[in-house]
Amino acid sequence: SIQVSIPDCPEEELWKFLDREEMKTLLESLEIDLEQIEEEQQDNGGYEKNGYEELSGYTGEGTELVLPSSIEDTVMSGVASLAFKDNTKITSVEVPEGMRYIDVSAFEGCTGLKKITLPDSLTWIGGYAFSGCTSLETVTLPDTVETLGDQLFYYCTALDEVQIPEKVTELGGYTFYGCMSLKSFTVPKNLENIGAMSFVACPSLETIAVEDGNTKYQAVDNVLYDAE
Repeated sequence: SIQVSIPDCPEEELWKFLDREEMKTLLESLEIDLEQIEEEQQDNGGYEKNGYEELSGYTGEGTELVLPSSIEDTVMSGVASLAFKDNTKITSVEVPEGMRYIDVSAFEGCTGLKKITLPDSLTWIGGYAFSGCTSLETVTLPDTVETLGDQLFYYCTALDEVQIPEKVTELGGYTFYGCMSLKSFTVPKNLENIGAMSFVACPSLETIAVEDGNTKYQAVDNVLYDAE
């Protein structure tokens, strides 16, 4: 066994005289697991980063997540592609201020996700980012968002309302395909192109309106047409 000799010194100076094995022995005598402490200090709450300063994964067991704005002193620029894909446990996510984007398929298949809060620093969201999030009911897209990828809300069957920010000029194909609970949609004045199949399989969609000033589209009896 390892003998620990404790010198006569102030408590705050004690750790200078102990190597790792001696410290481990001392902590074990106090029923403290040093390896567990080190692991908890190093695992960043289960969040992972990649070499592109992106939050790239999550290995924790939490369900209501507030994403960190930095990991190991590295400021996160966004959420990486596939970061939370098929994580069925998470129910809510808050993306912190400072993150600029959410990449392709970042939350795809998160079937338990009901709510996501997005920051005003966000400028683009990649394709499939929320595809298959069947519990997602509402999303507030910040006014700062300029780009939305294809199939963004594909088969978000609980989604009943989304407002497209004014800076977005194009919706990718299949954006709302299979959104069976979507009840209404307003085409903003700056939206110039809506991709193919964007409103297919939306049986609850009752109201389609076009904002004043949009020269590309018109709505007649809740049917969307190209402007003449």
